[in-house]
Amino acid sequence: MKTTEHALKSIENLQKTHPEIYEENKETLEKMLFEMHNWLDFFSGKKSEEYDYSGINCIKHREQRHHLEGIQEATKLFTEKYGARFKEIISEEAENHIWEDLGQYLGRIPFASEYKQIGFWKELRGW
Repeated sequence: MKTTEHALKSIENLQKTHPEIYEENKETLEKMLFEMHNWLDFFSGKKSEEYDYSGINCIKHREQRHHLEGIQEATKLFTEKYGARFKEIISEEAENHIWEDLGQYLGRIPFASEYKQIGFWKELRGW
């Protein structure tokens, strides 16, 4: 799923699950959600000296932040920036993003260390 699609889905989810909070904080929440989803997918399509996340390896960007520790980091980072009142929403939506991208295929959200295990990417890709 693309970053914008994740953010729009999060907004739709908030409208259903937290309608009062959403209506009271619409602009802030929308800005926060787009930032958070962009942060989670920051490495997508990027090429650096360490690794090329473009081309055939484009989904490997997920190893950077698509894991339980990434949810914790996003929750901490965006709670500090936007306030503790949004902590639960941040955590839920970061988890939803990662679940939609790969958790649903694995049946769980991985730990960061799992990406380095032999066979992880084969399991994920179904090879």
